[in-house]
Amino acid sequence: MKIQNFRRSLVQNALISVTCLALSAQLIAACGKSTTAPTSGDPGAGAAAGGGQTSGAPGAEGEKAGNTGNTGNTGSGQGTTPPPAMTTEEMCNKAWASHVASNPAGHYEKHEFKMEMMNGTTYSVASKMTQTKKVIESSDTQVITSSKSDMTFPINNSGKETRSTDTKVDFLANCKQFGGNIPTTGEKPDVTLVESSNKTIKVTAGTFDCQYQKMSMKGATANVKETVIESWTKNINNVAMTVKSITESDMTVGETSSKTRTTLELIDYSR
Repeated sequence: MKIQNFRRSLVQNALISVTCLALSAQLIAACGKSTTAPTSGDPGAGAAAGGGQTSGAPGAEGEKAGNTGNTGNTGSGQGTTPPPAMTTEEMCNKAWASHVASNPAGHYEKHEFKMEMMNGTTYSVASKMTQTKKVIESSDTQVITSSKSDMTFPINNSGKETRSTDTKVDFLANCKQFGGNIPTTGEKPDVTLVESSNKTIKVTAGTFDCQYQKMSMKGATANVKETVIESWTKNINNVAMTVKSITESDMTVGETSSKTRTTLELIDYSR
């Protein structure tokens, strides 16, 4: 019974990690970048941003035009007030828009999902399966997909095709509960963006120049200390797809502790 519970927890945490990975990527995309105007008294950039004075002509200490006089005060360069940060609701709405855009009707993708468990100092494969997804319907109110998982290791077992519906209402509710902020501080789960860069990676489906992100997640479930997620994503045919992801978790179920690693790799897609 303990073994069954442990394996069930492995699967549940793997699914949670993949779900959080997808939502995290959407939230990060929704956050974008903010700019802050210069705050120093630089007579160029600062004054241009804040409307400060850059010469003595209009200054209190300056003379009238034509006189040499003393140079007037340089501008304070306070700069324009940066736009307010997006609210959680605004970010979640952008994340939903990203979700819809990433799932156009007719889209197809196939991944290999591999789960490994730490055996001493090395990982050994516990299971492998292929996951196929097709988008049946996509609109601003809902996204309907069909999916099929086929076990390839340790046994071959063809799964049944199932349909799932993501509604905007449920998506926004889950997003708001997640927190809507990447990275977060003090919220559960606590997600920290460790690295974001451009990297090239080769997978079964081909070689891709990807947006690479590495995140650390704590508090997703009570039995997981920390989960580290690496993802390589690429906009292919105007669809943001996960080319590869690696999720490593340090978890405890009862008195049993283990480290797990799940890998998702793109093997086929709509061309």
